[in-house]
Amino acid sequence: EIKNVAGTAEEKVILASPVMAQGNIEDWLPALEAEMQRSVRRDCSHCSRDISLVISEKPVRDFANVFIAQVALLGLQLIWTNDFQVALQRMLREKDRAIMSQTNKKFLQIMSELIQVCLQGDLTKLDRTKYETLVTIHVHQKDLFQEVWKKAKEAKVKDENDFEWLKQTRVYWKTETDHAIISIADIDFVYSYEYLGCKERLVITSLTDRCYLTQSQALGMFF
Repeated sequence: EIKNVAGTAEEKVILASPVMAQGNIEDWLPALEAEMQRSVRRDCSHCSRDISLVISEKPVRDFANVFIAQVALLGLQLIWTNDFQVALQRMLREKDRAIMSQTNKKFLQIMSELIQVCLQGDLTKLDRTKYETLVTIHVHQKDLFQEVWKKAKEAKVKDENDFEWLKQTRVYWKTETDHAIISIADIDFVYSYEYLGCKERLVITSLTDRCYLTQSQALGMFF
């Protein structure tokens, strides 16, 4: 009876329903894969409900500690996408001059809290990898926000439908389907919920972003 899926760094995904490893492997292995994806999706759904509490009611570490690294990272991307898009809408449509500064302050606060965790000397190997990964991704997110904010102040970005925003890798949680959607330009992908383990990430550069954009367009055209 398989009750959880474990990564190399002692991280575990508790399966919603145990899978019996009996009979032909071609029968129970696909069942295990499907249950793994269902369980990760369950955790992502729980995470999507908590993102509004981060900073305002819950420190970043308390939020991230509840979830596996992969889900915590998705939550961080959901926060960034939602707050960024709302800030653009309020700045450019409602002429709210303070919203971008407030949003930038929140992103800086998230960064500060993540760095404080990384500076602690008593972290396990799993937690250090997890929080360093969150820092790596959020550094890029913070820089992108400030870059688009600068262009918005120069009137080079008109609203949330501007390509400067749409070309970014945006992550949404669609409550009507209970799915995470990754959007790049005009292409949408449903998150696969495949458990990836707790892995280190490479720094994201502007070249990486261009690769994401080009490859997503190719996938969207079925190349």
